[in-house]
Amino acid sequence: MSTPASFQLEVMDPAMQPQPAPPRYLKHQIYSDPSVFKHIDDYAVNEARTNYRNFRDLIWHLCFKKNYNQLEKFRAIFRWMTTKNMYTIMFDSELPGSPEQIIAGFKDGKTTYARIFECLCNFAGIHSVTLSGWAKGVDYRPGAPITSAPINHSWNACFIDGNWQLVDSHWATRYLQSERNTPENLVYEYDDFYFMPEPQHLIYSHCPEDPSWQLVRPAVSRAQYEEYPLVKSFFFSIGMQFLKQNQGIVYTRNGILTLTLGFTLPAAFTFKLGYGDKMSEAVHGIPLKRYVIQETTANRVTFFFRAPREGTYYLTLFAQLVGKHIRIENVFKAACEYKIICDQAAGDI
Repeated sequence: MSTPASFQLEVMDPAMQPQPAPPRYLKHQIYSDPSVFKHIDDYAVNEARTNYRNFRDLIWHLCFKKNYNQLEKFRAIFRWMTTKNMYTIMFDSELPGSPEQIIAGFKDGKTTYARIFECLCNFAGIHSVTLSGWAKGVDYRPGAPITSAPINHSWNACFIDGNWQLVDSHWATRYLQSERNTPENLVYEYDDFYFMPEPQHLIYSHCPEDPSWQLVRPAVSRAQYEEYPLVKSFFFSIGMQFLKQNQGIVYTRNGILTLTLGFTLPAAFTFKLGYGDKMSEAVHGIPLKRYVIQETTANRVTFFFRAPREGTYYLTLFAQLVGKHIRIENVFKAACEYKIICDQAAGDI
């Protein structure tokens, strides 16, 4: 079906954009299972297979053809963004300042996921802004002074049904499986966490330059943000919780540390312990795993650590969902990471 001749492109007026404020309705109050969007997701994924000749045709087919409401348009744009190969987009004409130029500029490194997302939303009848700031990526270590460095990421806030909601279509699309930022280390795997992540969760990894766009009150200072552990989306996806130790740097006492976290969904856990900046997995020729005891109860997981020597350690916690209704892949995913500063070797080692 071709775009109706009567369809006109209309962009949102930035002067009418509401001021940033925490959402009254959080993600878990809106939906609990992504399958509620299956019909929209299937449609958007299918639309991503088509390369339209102009932006007008693209936005009509993606957002207006199905007479979607605001939330449904928002979801369709998100799933299109997380499916579409941005390097393949070409339009018949890409005039300066046009939506075509913004979207097609990605393949030349002239635009970002966030800027494209903002453009699509603003032409779909959704107020959207691009947020710039700092994000704790794969090469980040807990406690590092990230906000003293140049900004390194952008994401979006969108006004949906009277509430500002956050979204990161880039991180929902791909991630690095190692610290080397190279094409062969990119893994493409959809992550629903980054669709309307709850602001009090996203602030662990994303810190906008303008604190009002954290959408949390009171705002978290940059110093507080840097003090948080390195937290991955999977931490919140499986219902893990910080009980006391939500500081990224923790200290042993006489070489001993006990670390406890909560969780709400059936899960199994494991860990990796590295020594020093090179993340050595052995000290004095003995594997570091021998110095940690893990204990899991109904809703708590505790790690007991006795340090074999003084210095700096990094403890990464991994988890996976378990249960009869969960497809068991036997793959543990990183959940969070702590930096442990050890004052001395523990006794009786």
